[in-house]
Amino acid sequence: MNKLIEFLRDSEAKGLILGNNGFRAERPTSTFVGIWYEGKAICKITPDFIQHTLEVLPPESADECDRLTDLFAMLGMTQLRVKWFGKRAYIQRVRNSQPVAEYALREPYTLKVTI
Repeated sequence: MNKLIEFLRDSEAKGLILGNNGFRAERPTSTFVGIWYEGKAICKITPDFIQHTLEVLPPESADECDRLTDLFAMLGMTQLRVKWFGKRAYIQRVRNSQPVAEYALREPYTLKVTI
């Protein structure tokens, strides 16, 4: 099983290193889990009864977009990716390796995920 999913299910766990360069998950309180990259929060996960609310914060670089795409994959949402075009990030829904829907991430974006 994915270590991130195990971490989200274990309410006693306080932190989990997800990769290099400061990509980690932390549980500062029992109400939410923050996902951080290089010292900056990139999203917030709030547990619910069956689903979790995933609040994606607008990325400021292509590296942050890559980490968000990695996070989606860890949560089983492989049809979603975040791409950096010009000076803005876009969340895309992909089908057969081609984007079928796209949304500019100018403000925090909320998703529901079943874990």
